[in-house]
Amino acid sequence: MKGDIRYVLDYLNAHRIRATYSAVQGYLGFGVLEKADWRDVPGPPCQYSSWVINKKTGMPDGYNPSEMHPDLMVSEEIIGRSKLLLAAIEEFGGSPEVNQSTSAARKVEVADCHSNNTAVMCPNCNKADLISGFLNKGTRACPHCGKSKAVFADVKAEWGSIS
Repeated sequence: MKGDIRYVLDYLNAHRIRATYSAVQGYLGFGVLEKADWRDVPGPPCQYSSWVINKKTGMPDGYNPSEMHPDLMVSEEIIGRSKLLLAAIEEFGGSPEVNQSTSAARKVEVADCHSNNTAVMCPNCNKADLISGFLNKGTRACPHCGKSKAVFADVKAEWGSIS
């Protein structure tokens, strides 16, 4: 992917503007014929990611009313083109390349690890969640806030003596 879904969702949330799946797909670098599995892109349905919508209905697909942001319908503005979305995001917070270089990746606090399963603490909402190297294919968005994702990679442990 070229773009980062976090930049899209941060922009849409800050401005209370919706964007179509196709605009976000283009921003993220998916080709016209590629189909993104939208459950994996923004994470599980939550208010934070509900700004990405179906062009025909104006609503996010597969969301319950409680999972949609209460201000979702406040503005009639919908970004329908990836170039417009890119320009808006660059104006909002600078280019993604600049943001990636200035914001260091935050360490995920590992609460417990067993085999390829790990309990982690979200750095945004401080709630614990499980991530599986097998079931989640090594990556999982926080199901509580949707603002971060954990990546399961090279978990190492050192054993010491118990005194």
